[in-house]
Amino acid sequence: GAPRVHDDGGAPLALALSISHGADWAVAVASDEARVGVDIERVEPRAPSFAREAFADGELDRWADALGSAVDDPRVVTVAWCAKEALLKIDGSGLRAPLPAIVPDALELDGGAPGELVRGRLRAPPIGECRLALAVDEARAMVILWSATCGRCTAR
Repeated sequence: GAPRVHDDGGAPLALALSISHGADWAVAVASDEARVGVDIERVEPRAPSFAREAFADGELDRWADALGSAVDDPRVVTVAWCAKEALLKIDGSGLRAPLPAIVPDALELDGGAPGELVRGRLRAPPIGECRLALAVDEARAMVILWSATCGRCTAR
């Protein structure tokens, strides 16, 4: 389950928290205004069977177009996986959900060079509209998602 934050008396705080670790890094994101999801992973080639199991038809194509890369570029697959995990964290289902169940149907990045922080937006039913920030280089990818507009995405 998602991490929870409590005050000194043990009462839960209305604070959304998401954590991830990978590629020799750890990251935490918290918000008192939005549901948040974060994932960080090492960029490395993955077997074609991973993509078939993890992504819906056309999902990697959308990411490749947005990133201006080939669909089989390990950076594309890693960013798409990070976004998938972040969406599943916002949804509250985590990896218990069928992986192709939550898929961005709209994706827009505001540009940026490899290694720089790139901002953008995505929409993924049933979650709704989310803002995103991502960074990717040859070694690692990180995606942070948050939404303050969707009823399912408000802090609890």
